[in-house]
Amino acid sequence: MNLDQKIKKQLLRELLKKSRADVPESRRAHASHQAYTHLEESLKKHSIVVSYFSFDDEFCMQQINRQLAQGNKLALPRVVGHEMKVYLVTDLDNDLVKNKWGIMEPNPHNCEEICLTNISLVIVPAIGFDINNHRIGYGGGFYDRFLAHFPVETVFLGVGYKEQFSKELIPAEPTDIPLSEVFLY
Repeated sequence: MNLDQKIKKQLLRELLKKSRADVPESRRAHASHQAYTHLEESLKKHSIVVSYFSFDDEFCMQQINRQLAQGNKLALPRVVGHEMKVYLVTDLDNDLVKNKWGIMEPNPHNCEEICLTNISLVIVPAIGFDINNHRIGYGGGFYDRFLAHFPVETVFLGVGYKEQFSKELIPAEPTDIPLSEVFLY
């Protein structure tokens, strides 16, 4: 990616972060409930689902994560060096600890590490999405490296607010992995 593309990507990242931050609290709650209602049945088809613990003004996954944890189906990532590992989480109130960025992640002393081949669905966080199902994250490449390790048949799902849609295509690198589907509420 050349310097112009990197600058364009950073500007787009900042614009989409502001759009996401400006979503009113009432819309956030409504969108989160819509996602739960829309995805509830399809989540039942998967034995283990990798989700994420919402941070700051990210799309709220609380209701979905609680349902998955109650069914022993919730896996959450934990940053280890420059990579991520996945752990089964059954108790959202007691199985998580804050990492150095303030993001809640599984405590490896309480949670079992899961082999990626046992996972058929990954719900991926993002700052924004485009029409080609590309996502833009915080710029560290953690999720792109992470998704590259899953079997090819794994479904990668983006969930977010309608305000996170970019009419402009997100500059993509060869290492960027497009999502299978994106649902915006």
